[in-house]
Amino acid sequence: MKTRTAPLFRLLRRRRGRTGAFVLLLTVASVLAWPRPTSEQVPLGEQQTVETAQPRLCVHTLLENEVEEAKIKRSLQLTRELGASTIVQFFPWAYAEPQPGAYSWFHADRIIRHARRQGIGVIARLGLVPEWARANSSGAPTTLNHLPEASFDAFARYAGAFADRYRDAIEAVIIWNEPNLSFEWGYRPVDPAAYTRLLRASYRSIKAANPDMLVLAGALAPTLEPAGSAAGLNEIDYLSAMYQAGASGYFDGLAITATAFASRRPPSQRQGA
Repeated sequence: MKTRTAPLFRLLRRRRGRTGAFVLLLTVASVLAWPRPTSEQVPLGEQQTVETAQPRLCVHTLLENEVEEAKIKRSLQLTRELGASTIVQFFPWAYAEPQPGAYSWFHADRIIRHARRQGIGVIARLGLVPEWARANSSGAPTTLNHLPEASFDAFARYAGAFADRYRDAIEAVIIWNEPNLSFEWGYRPVDPAAYTRLLRASYRSIKAANPDMLVLAGALAPTLEPAGSAAGLNEIDYLSAMYQAGASGYFDGLAITATAFASRRPPSQRQGA
């Protein structure tokens, strides 16, 4: 019994030498025909306001890797319903500038747009280094937190571009996260003086783009690590070293990691309540 072969497969059998090129053209055509993301895929809905008895309540959202816009919108709706008037959201440099000087704001725009529609203020944390900015002379592998000093100015330019683009949408910018931990400093010995130089470059770039933008020094991890530890340095000594390096003139406030200080007791049983 003969089996009929579809015309496309008969064509591929007769022209084996051209199969690779044909498949490549078919793939390219499919990609070009794929629906492009647009800002109108998920309706923003009506303008909302946050009703809360705790106006200082802030939620750290994790929307940077969410690909479905509907879930971004729903997450921010739930944040508003919770009564949080502000979020802290990470905006990775590696996502926004995959090539030097070539910015892509699509994903950040979606988050900001939906946060504003929900009436939620945004504090932006910046970090995560693109591959082109992590290069080092040794050629050794690097982590996404590895920022050579030669790339400090490139990071500062990104911070300035971010502050300029979102001048009416962002309340403050946090420069890096927990730089007193070796992991967050690219698996290198922590360096308060180097971080201060990064902070200074970023502060100047942000203020040049948007003088009203608040610049927050990166939150320091609560830790007991002593000087010389391979894991990091305790936050008190690290902050003291930042001041000694001249950091005081280059940040408007200090972000705080408060998770280690959470209490399981109800407020009525806490000291001073």
